[in-house]
Amino acid sequence: MPSPLLTTKLHIPPVRPNLVARPRLIEKLNEGLTRPLTLISAPPGFGKTTLVTTWLEQQSQTAAWLSLDERDNDLARFLAYLIAALETVQADVGRRALNRLDTRRVPQLESVMTLLCNDLAVNPRAFVLVLDDYHLIEAQTIHEAITFLLDHLPSPLHLVVATRADPPLPLARLRAHSQLIELRAPDLRFSADEATTFLNQQMGLGLTAEQVAALDARAEGWIAGLQLAALSMQGRQDIAAFVSAFTGSHRFVLDYLAEEVLQRQTPEIQNFLLQTSILDQMNGGLSDAVTGRNDGTQTLARLEKANLFVVPLDDARQWYRYHHLFDDLLQSRLRESRAEQIPELHRRASAWYEQNGFVIEAIDHALAAPDFDRATHLIEQAGLGMLLHGEDATIVEWIARVPDELVRQRPLLSLCHAAALTSAGKIELASAHLAQVDNARLDVQTRGIADLLQTVISFYRTDLPRTIESLQAKLESSRNSSAPLANLQAGFDVIVPAYLTVVIVMLQIAAGLLRDATDACCRGLEMTHAVAADSPWRVVLGFLHVHLADLLYEWNELSAATQHATQGVEICRAWHNEEFESYALVLLSQIKHAQGDPTGASELLEKAALPLREREISMEVQFVHARQVRLLIAQNRVDDAARIVGEFQTDDQTCLNIEQPFAFKAHAVVLARARVLIVQREFERAALSLQVLCERAQADVEIGTLVEASALLALARHGQGDAAQATTALIRALSLAEPQGYVRTFVDLGEPMRIQISEFRLEIGEKSEKERLAKYADKLLAAFPPVAELQPNPESEISDLKSEIINPLSERELAVLRLIAEGLTNQEIAERLVVTLSTVKSHVYNIYGKLGVSSRTQALVRARERKLL
Repeated sequence: MPSPLLTTKLHIPPVRPNLVARPRLIEKLNEGLTRPLTLISAPPGFGKTTLVTTWLEQQSQTAAWLSLDERDNDLARFLAYLIAALETVQADVGRRALNRLDTRRVPQLESVMTLLCNDLAVNPRAFVLVLDDYHLIEAQTIHEAITFLLDHLPSPLHLVVATRADPPLPLARLRAHSQLIELRAPDLRFSADEATTFLNQQMGLGLTAEQVAALDARAEGWIAGLQLAALSMQGRQDIAAFVSAFTGSHRFVLDYLAEEVLQRQTPEIQNFLLQTSILDQMNGGLSDAVTGRNDGTQTLARLEKANLFVVPLDDARQWYRYHHLFDDLLQSRLRESRAEQIPELHRRASAWYEQNGFVIEAIDHALAAPDFDRATHLIEQAGLGMLLHGEDATIVEWIARVPDELVRQRPLLSLCHAAALTSAGKIELASAHLAQVDNARLDVQTRGIADLLQTVISFYRTDLPRTIESLQAKLESSRNSSAPLANLQAGFDVIVPAYLTVVIVMLQIAAGLLRDATDACCRGLEMTHAVAADSPWRVVLGFLHVHLADLLYEWNELSAATQHATQGVEICRAWHNEEFESYALVLLSQIKHAQGDPTGASELLEKAALPLREREISMEVQFVHARQVRLLIAQNRVDDAARIVGEFQTDDQTCLNIEQPFAFKAHAVVLARARVLIVQREFERAALSLQVLCERAQADVEIGTLVEASALLALARHGQGDAAQATTALIRALSLAEPQGYVRTFVDLGEPMRIQISEFRLEIGEKSEKERLAKYADKLLAAFPPVAELQPNPESEISDLKSEIINPLSERELAVLRLIAEGLTNQEIAERLVVTLSTVKSHVYNIYGKLGVSSRTQALVRARERKLL
């Protein structure tokens, strides 16, 4: 299950009473509201957060707040928190964007941000979005997301970024266009008057003007330094001596003052501060667990009241953190004076987090201890479940911190590692770690998973028929050796054969064995249907429903495909496998389009989660995008399709070099790119790429890819004006597709494909040797929508050009068109040309399709526009 969001990160820190008034800075912040961005950039301790919270309260600004930390460098996590922050001021904002987030992969950045900006623009509401501690963000993709937000920010929304260092945002451009207000250390430093107010009125020190000036000069207006100085001077009699000794660099001063502050606290408070410094944030219960005391809640409230660098994280004053500088110092003192306590403190924190359901934090503290026995035990407990939901990168990072020798001693840990590496596509490493697994020490469930992993790994670089045959033998063996289905609650007895079935179905579809794949899906559904609804293994049932829906869609059985795709969406969503959910939603949108519901298709396409991950964009995600491209082109949304293809991270050559058996996912990227090239009239580039792909697919017996590539190659060759090669490619596609009953692969290519099949059908006539293909061509032509439904978007120049350039009228069609212009009926045209009436009707049908019209009058108007008459 995905980790819950910490709502404390979304709370605006409370404003402390009796703060120093800073009207000059408030005025500058107000001025920034007319521009997209206010940047508050200064070293630590300059009061950035305090200034923003004070401004928001004084001006009654509506604000969304996000306090950032190191873990937010994961793009999916960052965007989830960003949307959650925005929802605190604008309900339901970002819901569509949120659907595109995934625990497995980083989301398609521009797509997610576009949806988010669109939501913000629909009901624009004036508010401020604050990103605090932005210096902790290092991920370039997140900087790109914020840049996109700035470039498309609805005018009522204003972004405030508080950071210790300038972020890699387009600051120079924003400055040049007067779109940026900046507050830096010189702006934030206390003036002499502000220092006097702070030290004498707020801290109650009663210093002379000369003493204030001396402290302020030496601190250079540094607020944290003055605050620490004030804490150190409280209750002292030798103020003059202290002021004289207050000198040195910021680091030296801070070390000195922190020591002074700590030494003046009671031993109990000193212990509390040092022991809890290992925590990024704390509440009373967590503090008690770490310190072994029972007064954590009261102590935190006392520290806050004493202004001892404790920052409340929520309005209820339950969660706190230490000021970052103060925390650094506390941890430094802890390492210097009580290093032997640190492992036990982390173990206690780990135990509390585990008991309260925060597994990730529990493992982090166990590794920090380092208590590898505890950490590995927790990883083993959570690992397989996390892998089921795609959190492979986290597992790989954790296990990398565990000594190799210990990993080798724990078979289940090695298995988790191998599975995570396999999911990440690191096959060689996965194989090496899997070899370390001692199957004798695994239970039935995990041994089955290990065998499944070994099977998948062993067939890399093997052609599809051999892989499928071997996997089927493995499946049969697994069924024969499985115990009776007694534990359906967990589903352990069916999970291995079920997963094997899923892999086999994927490969059968790629190999063009649609009927075998359908049979396998049905057997798999029968095998897994009794797995309990609350079992995480039920997600496999969702996979099978999605694959069966895909097969039914290909056969144009749209109603049944809708039923299974919908079930797949529900199950995959319930168990947080957004990748399959995404694919099913794209499939449902294709079905809506095929049923003549373009609005419904577009709505479903917007809901489709197209997951990515901050790490290298996976081939699996690009596979989903490729399916989206297929629909976008059918909807005449060529620009959108081209944008998606332009974001692919792998070029054709790389995709063509991917090893079997899962090369079909990479080949889908080549096909998507070729589709876009064809509608952009770059026929030669498309043909070259498709020709190479056809050769590769034929060599690997990847018939599913070969059918689609050949059909596209027919369009590309036709666009080049090479009728012979176009026919050759089309015949190959039809010959391979006919035994398995492909339909939508051809129909989804639209009118250009309908015309080519129609011309091919007329050419072969009723030749006995072509009878089988003739019947198949008739079946396909019947599946295309009527010409009246194929009118191109009048606003799309590409649609017009596609009809004109990709499918020019033949000489005979031009002759028929001229006779139509003379006013002749179809029968009269047949007599004039000495052909049958059916032949004339076919020519007229083709003319309508190529011109994108549905009547004689429209055809004549369009023909005159194009100077064909």
